[in-house]
Amino acid sequence: MFHVPIMLRVRTAEGIVNKKVLLTQESTAIDLPSAMDWCVVNEGGHGFYRVRYSVEMLKNIRTNMNQFASIERFNLVNDTWAAVLAGLTPLSEYLELIKLFTDERDKNVWTVIVGSLQYLDRVTAKDKATKAVEPLQALTRNLLSAAHKRFGWESQAQDDELTNTASRHDHCHPGHHRRRQGSARKRLREVSKTFMRD
Repeated sequence: MFHVPIMLRVRTAEGIVNKKVLLTQESTAIDLPSAMDWCVVNEGGHGFYRVRYSVEMLKNIRTNMNQFASIERFNLVNDTWAAVLAGLTPLSEYLELIKLFTDERDKNVWTVIVGSLQYLDRVTAKDKATKAVEPLQALTRNLLSAAHKRFGWESQAQDDELTNTASRHDHCHPGHHRRRQGSARKRLREVSKTFMRD
């Protein structure tokens, strides 16, 4: 088994605790000074591995999203969606999670959310005439309405500030960054055609 370095940020009754753990077997135990409230696994997003939180922990995380950096929010959404596709996390938990992203400002987080909604749109296409998909459609309309109000469909001069691109994480050429922004907007437009009709 590979040795995997894991960075954690844990909120306990005594405050924030930062931990570095080297995972050398299938599981390990971590000593904490008091009971855990919530935890960020892969703090700072430097690890190349997936994180799957338990349903109970996801509920605690959802009430503390303001404690997550943009790269940590990206990993949270991306990893949770991957766990849904693998059949390890209920879809309902993922949908409850993304409900909290109406005010999200990071384009990379939006790209994951929009991609997952496009996938769900495709797999539920034959059921669109039924009431079974109405909650999903309502959620998508709410999310996209917020994105449209914040970003619009066209590039703006102030995009760098509004989308919180955080160059410390991207390290990409400015021209490449603009193309990535355009791609995210294109996907938002595509999904909106389906879910935001009058």
